[in-house]
Amino acid sequence: MAVSFVLDGFDANNGKYSSTGAIQLLDKRDKLAAAWPFVKLMDHWKVKHAHAAFVPSQASKTGDRQYRYGRNILLGEGAEFRLFLKAVDEGKVYYDPGIKLEGASTNNPRAKKRSQFRVGSKDLSALYVSSRTVDACQEAGC
Repeated sequence: MAVSFVLDGFDANNGKYSSTGAIQLLDKRDKLAAAWPFVKLMDHWKVKHAHAAFVPSQASKTGDRQYRYGRNILLGEGAEFRLFLKAVDEGKVYYDPGIKLEGASTNNPRAKKRSQFRVGSKDLSALYVSSRTVDACQEAGC
């Protein structure tokens, strides 16, 4: 099924958006399948992303799960909502639907829908007014 992503209420040319706007997911018949109002997204965005640190990591998938973290950390400041919308418009932020199964080993497992927006690591700086990469070991005097 082909779906489309629509930014209703966002003008990509000037970065302005309507308080009544929403990110909409439309099915192949242009019927609204899901919507995320800008007002709700904005509240979440400000709280979660005002100051962010992105630490590169790798996970070993053989044997016991082990993790390794990189030393070059991206720091982002100034999470303006218009930058998020611009990144969505440019295809840098994408919708990643998911279902989480809670209580899988019980007699009453429950499926929980999890709507998530994701961005690739190479596009993270597009979400912030300013960003910089720091060497964690150098900053800590390792």
